[in-house]
Parts: sequence; C-alpha cells; structure tokens
Amino acid sequence: MIASLSKSDPEDSNKIYCFAVKRDAKGSKRSEFNGNKAHLLRSSLFEKYKDDDSISFCFSNNKGVEKTDSEIMQSFSKNH
Repeated sequence: MIASLSKSDPEDSNKIYCFAVKRDAKGSKRSEFNGNKAHLLRSSLFEKYKDDDSISFCFSNNKGVEKTDSEIMQSFSKNH
C-alpha cells in the first residue's frame, strides 16, 4: 500500500520520511493525497492534526531528516 501510494507522489516517490508539519497558506487545505500518505506512514502524528485540514505533512527522501512526533509537534508549536 505504501509503495503504491508513494509511486503516485507527484513530487518524488521516495519521500517517505516525515520531518515536519506546516500550516498551509490562508484559504488552502491539505490535499487528500498528503492526508492519506500521512495516515499510512505516520498514523499517530496524523491523528493529532487530522481535524485541522490547513496543516500539511512534509516528507523527504532523506531518512536522516526524519523527526519523531514529539520533535515535529514541538517545532510546529514554536513556530506558530
């Protein structure tokens, strides 16, 4: 399932390591693709932000930048 989802990634199918969440531009919403990918790859993090569709999940193809849920949430709260 993850491989299939990643292959349809419009940017880079190797981006599977979550390193941040971001607030989308005013009036913009998280894409269904981004939500589904986060739900599959980082379900615990997705659960924390699922009800706010103005927050998107950031993925990288570099495993070295992957962050824990706590690190991501702490960074997001500092910036917002």
